Amino acid sequence: MSRRGWDQIFQRQGRVFENPHQDIPHLIPCFRARRIKRILDLGCGSGRHIVHLVKHDFEVYGIDASPVGIELTKRWMEDEKLTASLIIGSIYNKLPYVDGFFDAVISVQVIHHNTAENISRLIAEIWRVLQPDGLFFATVPMYRNQAKRFRQIEENTFVPLDGREEGIPHYYFDEERIRGFLSAFNILDIHVDSKSHYCFLGEKSARSVYY
Repeated sequence: MSRRGWDQIFQRQGRVFENPHQDIPHLIPCFRARRIKRILDLGCGSGRHIVHLVKHDFEVYGIDASPVGIELTKRWMEDEKLTASLIIGSIYNKLPYVDGFFDAVISVQVIHHNTAENISRLIAEIWRVLQPDGLFFATVPMYRNQAKRFRQIEENTFVPLDGREEGIPHYYFDEERIRGFLSAFNILDIHVDSKSHYCFLGEKSARSVYY
């Protein structure tokens, strides 16, 4: 359902977003200070963060369930004469990368598009593919999107019945739930951005174990 929905959005609207999330430019000095090089953009969509990070000399990988989104990213990369490793695939399956492959994982307005059980499995996979002391940055919505009608499929999880994201599941976080899902991470920051999205930055501690 989510893949079809995003294919339709990209087909209608093209890139949808072109500018990086407001926190990404502030994360780049942090990444450099930590000598982060290899970054995964989880749910990369039409490529806004892929392009931005490659232009800043990071080695960037992207995965998204939407073939249309990946194709838009490839075209953008070709236009800019840039390269990145892109894969079509569901982020809620086992990620196609070896353990500890990435220095950082970013995911902007993506990981909430499923049920709590599947989000928990995804975060376990993010943990697995991060190296010790690797960073995980993500954003999730505080409130329901602009749809007028929703169908609740489980606690805190709703499917819009109209609007741009019709048919795409949304799990709604609060700070307590963020801390619960990221309990194996050392949480470095949680704040709210200018669009009323929770933003959080976690570190995979070399001394902790995912459970």
